[in-house]
Amino acid sequence: MVGVLPLVLVLSSNVQGAKVDEIADKIQANYEKIQDYQANFVQKVTLKNINKIQKNEGVVYFKKGGKMRWDYQKPQKQEFVSDGETIWHYMPADNQVWVDKASHSFTSKTPSTFLAGMGNLKNDFKIKSAKSPLVDTTTNYLLELFPKEDQPGVKRLLLVVAKDSYQVVETLVYDQFDNLTQVIFSDIKVNSNLPDDLFTFRIPKGAEVIKPPVLPRKDKPLPEKPKD
Repeated sequence: MVGVLPLVLVLSSNVQGAKVDEIADKIQANYEKIQDYQANFVQKVTLKNINKIQKNEGVVYFKKGGKMRWDYQKPQKQEFVSDGETIWHYMPADNQVWVDKASHSFTSKTPSTFLAGMGNLKNDFKIKSAKSPLVDTTTNYLLELFPKEDQPGVKRLLLVVAKDSYQVVETLVYDQFDNLTQVIFSDIKVNSNLPDDLFTFRIPKGAEVIKPPVLPRKDKPLPEKPKD
């Protein structure tokens, strides 16, 4: 699924005296209580080199255990679904379904993995307060997250968190090329008892199924070609 104008980020007093660690603890405590989560979303992808913004809208669902579903509705319908073990990315316009193991796609710590109950802020990141012209910090905290381990495709992460609820309302992810994926959540609902079958996908009849190539394991190389 997935998830960019460079920002100048500096330490800020927007935490209003509260310690960043305390805020992170409250965010984590809030998400420990959440079993499932759904929201409308607007996704803006800013491609730095060509100064182009791609905008998508839809509905997203998360459930503990790595389950997630992104239903893209505008400008083009797409479905991105994970049951925690398998990921399906369905593109109706092309009648194609990309299928892979969830473990291959969730190697990076991102806001999506946190919202799906697969991460821990303080364990996975070093956290600082920040400010940005893109974010209203009068009603929100803005936290900059630095991965403690190198994360493929992830250079910088920011979380926008509502001060009154400690709910994540926006995420910003920069890749190594400084492209920005910004996702804004609205109409958030939690603990709605979302059914597990919402996070499974049935491949439409006649759809082309695309799977990534199987690479040899480092401890088990491909056999050598027999000599003539």
